[in-house]
Amino acid sequence: MLLLLYLPACGGGSSGYAGSISPAPPSQSIVKLDHAEKTRQALMDQYEKWANTPYRSGGMGQEGVDCSALVHLIFLQKFGISLPRTVARQARVGKRVNRKNLKPGHLVFFKTGTRSRHVGIYVGNEKFLHASAKKGVIISTLKNPYWAPRIWKVIKVK
Repeated sequence: MLLLLYLPACGGGSSGYAGSISPAPPSQSIVKLDHAEKTRQALMDQYEKWANTPYRSGGMGQEGVDCSALVHLIFLQKFGISLPRTVARQARVGKRVNRKNLKPGHLVFFKTGTRSRHVGIYVGNEKFLHASAKKGVIISTLKNPYWAPRIWKVIKVK
C-alpha cells in the first residue's frame, strides 16, 4: 500500500524537527547578529556557498535544500543558533519586527498559498536570501510583484 503525504511548500507543515532556539557548538566562524554589516557579509558568504543549489522539498544539503532547511543550516553554521526545521515552527520563535525596521539576519515570512508558507533571510537593500522552488538558492527583492503582497511577518531571532 502506498501512502502519500502532502506537505505545503518549504516545510510549512507541522511535521519535522520540533526544536527551539538553542546554541550550536562553538565555532571560529560564528558571527553575532547584533552587527548589521558583519551579518550581511556572513549572509553573502553563505549565499556564495549555497548559490545554484537546487530546491528539494525536505532537502538538507547542497544536493538539494528547501527554504526552512536553508534558514536552519545558515543560522546554525554562521550564527551558532539552532532554529526549528519547519517554516511553521520558525515563525513562532524570536520577536516580531515591523517591516520598516528590517535588518540583515531578520527572517522574512511569506504566505504563498492558503496553507503554504515560505521563509527567507533579509540581507539588506530590500533583498532576501532563500531557496526558491523554481530557481534554487537565490537572492530576491522584497519589491518583486510576487513577493511584496505576500509578506506575512518579520522576525528578529535574537
